[in-house]
Amino acid sequence: MPTDTDTATTSSHTNLSDPQATSFDSDEDDDLDILTVALPLRPGSDLCSKILLQEPYIKNIIISSVVGYGITGEAYLCSFTEQADGRKADFIYLPLAHDLPPVIVETQQKVGQKFISRAIRYCLNVLDSTNSFPILVVFNIAGFSSRAFRDSLFTQQDDQPFYSLQSKAWAKEVRVYNSNSIEQHLESPMQPLVALSYFCSNQGKSIIALDKYMDPVLQSIYEVAFRALSVGKDKQMAKDTAITNFCDAMIRQFNKIARSNQDSSTTVKRQIDEYAEDGAHFADMFKRRHVSSEPRPVTPITMEANEAPSADLNYVDNYRREATGRFTWVDCYDEGVANGHFSRYSSHLTLKKAFHQQTL
Repeated sequence: MPTDTDTATTSSHTNLSDPQATSFDSDEDDDLDILTVALPLRPGSDLCSKILLQEPYIKNIIISSVVGYGITGEAYLCSFTEQADGRKADFIYLPLAHDLPPVIVETQQKVGQKFISRAIRYCLNVLDSTNSFPILVVFNIAGFSSRAFRDSLFTQQDDQPFYSLQSKAWAKEVRVYNSNSIEQHLESPMQPLVALSYFCSNQGKSIIALDKYMDPVLQSIYEVAFRALSVGKDKQMAKDTAITNFCDAMIRQFNKIARSNQDSSTTVKRQIDEYAEDGAHFADMFKRRHVSSEPRPVTPITMEANEAPSADLNYVDNYRREATGRFTWVDCYDEGVANGHFSRYSSHLTLKKAFHQQTL
């Protein structure tokens, strides 16, 4: 198996120490002084890893280093991480050619027995689905659970910047990179995978705070990370916020239904129906906005030229026109129901929706 030193420079497609050979437009590089900026996410964190491992530049560092033989990241695809048993590895690179091994990448704070047991299952899942033993690469942020655990299972060759684990029954190779394993391999320019491990283990948002801040490979990694994380973090945070808000709203809706269900009166039963209908409507709108691959526009049903406005529409128009204070759909709905209107609508929300879609 070639070493990091043997393989890091074999790629004819990407010069890993050249900041221009990254996944961003070189015309934009002149505007970025990497020594003065800070990353929006901390290196080594889950979200940072998930975003960064999708970058072609980072993928190329990992693949060219651990697979070797001149193979670059272009020979691999980023894959979904969920396996048949529902467990999730951090990241998997799947080869385009059947004779290449899959590569599993894990970012782990402490490496202990529980993590190794979990990693074995990840590798066996990949073996089942690809019929190939994977290579497992671990970026170990906070070291092993104990020195005794490390010494009982792992070995390190003097010329290698990683710890190895005997894994013939479940993986082609296991590499664990951490601050101790790379300590004797920090000469500049650093080997690309050493620089990536240094990036993860130091967890510095600003490169200027690191001892090796002038290393060209490390600077390239920070440039890629800054651009990728600045975009990816905003998208992920927006998605997480939307999902959190949706879940909170659904929880409140079901709690209202549960509380109301204790009363069997006709009025409360109607209220339960309204809660359920509003919840279903909200869930449907959330799905349309965040899940569907294409927007599904709602085509309003317009009135024919000779069709008279409905009594409900006339009531809403008159109420809006005569309102002395702030118009609210809740008040309009409640007073309309009291006056015999809106029998088709279970709440002010469905009334409001019908008005804006011109179906009232």
